[in-house]
Amino acid sequence: MDAYESINAVKGLGLSGGLKQLEIELRSIFKSYWREEIFSYFERECRKLLKEDGPIAEDKILRCWTPDIRQSGSIELKERFFHAMLYLMGAEHEYYKGNHGAAGLLAMRSAHELGRFDGWRACMETINAPYNGRIKGGETGKAIREDAYLELFRYIQSGPIKEGSTWKSKEDVIRDCEQRLQSYINKKYPLFSFMADNFIDNSLSKKGLVKDAFLSYKKAVKDKVDTDSTPSDQINSQNAKTNADLTFDQRLSFLQRQQDWASPANETDSSNEQGAGPDEQP
Repeated sequence: MDAYESINAVKGLGLSGGLKQLEIELRSIFKSYWREEIFSYFERECRKLLKEDGPIAEDKILRCWTPDIRQSGSIELKERFFHAMLYLMGAEHEYYKGNHGAAGLLAMRSAHELGRFDGWRACMETINAPYNGRIKGGETGKAIREDAYLELFRYIQSGPIKEGSTWKSKEDVIRDCEQRLQSYINKKYPLFSFMADNFIDNSLSKKGLVKDAFLSYKKAVKDKVDTDSTPSDQINSQNAKTNADLTFDQRLSFLQRQQDWASPANETDSSNEQGAGPDEQP
C-alpha cells in the first residue's frame, strides 16, 4: 500500500508536479525496456511529430527508435509508448501556454497510454511469447486458450474435487471446474476476456484430449470392479504425475502420450483397462 498516495498528496503536486512525475516515469520505463536505446534520441524524434495533424503513420513512429531497435519487438508496444510520450509533450506545451485544462486532459491521456503499454507488455511476458512486428490479437488469445485447455485437462485427469463423487454429465464437470479455471485465467491473464463455462462445454463436446479424458473417466466409473477403491481414487493416483509444477513442454509431451494411448492401434483387452489410466500402460 506504500505505493499509493492520498488524494491530498496527489492534489498537492499540482499540475506542474504531476507532469514532471509523469515525465520521470516515462523516462524510467523507456530505459528499463529498451536498455540499449538512447532516450534523448527518442525524445528528439517524438518532438518533430508534435505538430502533426491527424493520425501519425506507423513508419514515422518507428523512426523514433534507432534502426536496430525499430526492426525488433512489438510494434504495438512502440505505438503505445510513443503516444504516451507525445501526449505528455502536448500537455507540457499547453501548460506553458497557460491552457491548464487542455494540459490536464493530455496528461490524463498520456497516463492512459502508459497503462496500456504496461498491460500489453505484462500480458506478452506472461505467456512468454516471442514477438516481432505487429502482434495479432488472435495469436495471443490462441496461446492463452491452449494454456486453459491444458489446465482443464489436468482437472479432468485429477477427477472430481469431492471425494467419492462422480461426473455423470458435462454439467457436473462444468460445475466442478468452472470456478477453478476462471480463477486460474483471471489471475494469470487479467487482461483476457474468458468465459470458463462455455470453454469447458466446448472442450468436452469437441474431439480432443479433454473429451477423451472425460470419456476415459466415465469408462473407469462404469467398469470398476474393486469396490474398496473408488474411480476418483484410481484416477487421482494415476495422474499425480500431471501436476501444476510440470513445464509447458513436459505437459505437451504428456498430452502426446495420452493421444498415442487413445489411438485404436493401442487398444487392449478390457480386462487390462479396468481402473487403469494411460500412464499405467506398458
